[in-house]
Amino acid sequence: MINLSINNDPSNLVRSRHICYFTESKDDYISLYEVVEEFYKHPEAPTVGLVPVIVTHLIESLQRTGRKAAALVLLEAAQNNIDIRG
Repeated sequence: MINLSINNDPSNLVRSRHICYFTESKDDYISLYEVVEEFYKHPEAPTVGLVPVIVTHLIESLQRTGRKAAALVLLEAAQNNIDIRG
């Protein structure tokens, strides 16, 4: 494994790609996260190389009993019941 020190400065961000959304429940709150693959300029070859970095962003956190949280609860239910065995 190669260890690189990446400058996460937005000016070094070349492009990003959405991977997925997921929910997380804690106490009486449900949170929506987005997983994104961000491509930064390679520190040793900034004009030709890219370094991919997987980043998780918190989109919003809502109280489960609130009206706006209904879509997140539905997404959570779908995630909990999906069959990923193929």
